[in-house]
Amino acid sequence: MIYGLTFFLFFSGIFRRHIPLMAISILVVFLYGGMVWYMMPVWELIEVNISWEGHLSGAFSGFLCAFVFRNQGPQRPADPFEDEPDEPEEEEEISG
Repeated sequence: MIYGLTFFLFFSGIFRRHIPLMAISILVVFLYGGMVWYMMPVWELIEVNISWEGHLSGAFSGFLCAFVFRNQGPQRPADPFEDEPDEPEEEEEISG
């Protein structure tokens, strides 16, 4: 479950270009520590009785769910300054 949720948050942040989602998933990876090593069959680094296939399938499921649900739920907030012009308008001088 942890791998699926972490990868869902991370890839959901990438697909939506939303930095806070990616930051939360990176925080979980640092707090949970060593998540990457349990997804690969590197026998010298992990215990033999841990299912790396289950961890890898959870990560793949999180990626797949993030891709499927990329247009649903909260989206990246709009740019608050997108309606403003790039350059200030020049005012016409009144002569006379």
